[in-house]
Amino acid sequence: MKLREQIPRPLRESALVLPGFGDGEGAWSGAEAVAVIDSLRGSIIAVSEIALFERAPWGYVPSETAMAIDRRPNEGDADYAMRSRVSAARFIRGCTPDSDDALFSLTFPIWKDAA
Repeated sequence: MKLREQIPRPLRESALVLPGFGDGEGAWSGAEAVAVIDSLRGSIIAVSEIALFERAPWGYVPSETAMAIDRRPNEGDADYAMRSRVSAARFIRGCTPDSDDALFSLTFPIWKDAA
C-alpha cells in the first residue's frame, strides 16, 4: 500500500490496510482521519471517498455510511482538494459509529502529476 508522502510519517504508519485496499487508501480512527485531512492543508491532495468500517468478530466490515466527493467539471486541483477535504472532515465529525473502534477509510486519488 502506498499513501501520499505529504501525510506525516506517524499518521502514514498508523494507517490500517483493510482487505481490498490499494494505493492511496488507508483507514484510521475518526480523530486520526481528521488529523490526516488537516495535515494536508495547503496541498492539492484531495479525498475522493470516505467510508465507515465497523468492527465485526472477524475484523472490519464496511457499513452503509460512505461518501464520494466527485470533481466538478473544470474544477481546479487546489479547489477540488480544499472542497473535498472540508467535506470529508465534516462527514467524519458528523458520524456516530456504533463502537469506539470504528475506522474511517480515506481514498486519496493518485493522479499522474499530482503533488
